[in-house]
Amino acid sequence: MLQIDLAEIGNRISVERRRNNITQEQLAEKMNVSIQMISNLERGNKAIKINNLVNLSQILGVTLINKLAEK
Repeated sequence: MLQIDLAEIGNRISVERRRNNITQEQLAEKMNVSIQMISNLERGNKAIKINNLVNLSQILGVTLINKLAEK
C-alpha cells in the first residue's frame, strides 16, 4: 500500500512555491483556497485533494509524475 508522508509533500509544496516567488497568500488566491489551507498543507497538517494537486502542479509548473517519483 502506498504510504503518504504529508510533511514531505508539504515541504515540496513550500520549496516549489518559494522557487516560483509566490507567497502563501498569492498561492491561496490562485487556488481559490484559504491561506490557512496553504499553511496547513506546507506544515503537513492536511492532505491535498487530487483536484487541488493538479491545479497546484499547473500553477507551480511542475509535473505530478516527476514530483511523486522523487525521493
